[in-house]
Parts: sequence; C-alpha cells; structure tokens
Amino acid sequence: MRWRRVRWRKNRSAMRNLIAGRERGSATVEFAMVLPGIAVLLASLGVAAQLGIAAIRAQDAASMAARIAITDGDAEARAAAWRVAGTDADVRIAHDGAWIRVTVEDSAPWGLVARGSAVARAQD
Repeated sequence: MRWRRVRWRKNRSAMRNLIAGRERGSATVEFAMVLPGIAVLLASLGVAAQLGIAAIRAQDAASMAARIAITDGDAEARAAAWRVAGTDADVRIAHDGAWIRVTVEDSAPWGLVARGSAVARAQD
C-alpha cells in the first residue's frame, strides 16, 4: 500500500511536467487565432465611422442648401452644398409648388453612398 502512494506521487510530478510541457505556447496560439477576428472588427468599425461622417456631412449640406435655396436661388444653394459636402457630391434641387427639396449624395468607403435630403418651404 505504501509503495503505491510513493509511486503515485512520483508519477504525479512526472505528469505535471508532461502537461506543463504540452501547454507551453498555447496562449500564443490562442492569441494568433483571435487576432484576425479583432482586426476585422476594428476595420468594420472604421468603415462604419467613415460612413457615418459622410452621412452627417451630406445631411448638413442638404439642410444648408435648402435654406439658401429659399432666398438666394438654386445656383447659390448648389455652391453651398458643394462647400460642405465636397465638389464630388451630387446635388439635386427640385421645386414642387411652394416646397424645395434638396438631395445630396456623396461617395463613402467601399463603394457605399451617403445620402442626405432636406425640404424647405419657399417664401411667398
């Protein structure tokens, strides 16, 4: 009986050494497996932020152009929208009776399009 206990204790320390040797470097492997997922997540967050900024810029440009179109006309409104959104933005101004609708579309990353629109009532 005593012999078994001694032998088991010796085997237990040998098993510890064997297990410790097998687990060496496992944290590095786990990190290497998770790293691409983290990179994809960070890249998608960056693209979403750029798209949000482009959408806000397009909406601001449309709002400003609608306000300016009421008093100064379409040419000034289009110029104001280009100042806010950039010269590559597509600015459309439509008159529908007493209402003016301005739509601004601007390119965003990955071929996406940011769109903003505003409606204003023309002065009589």
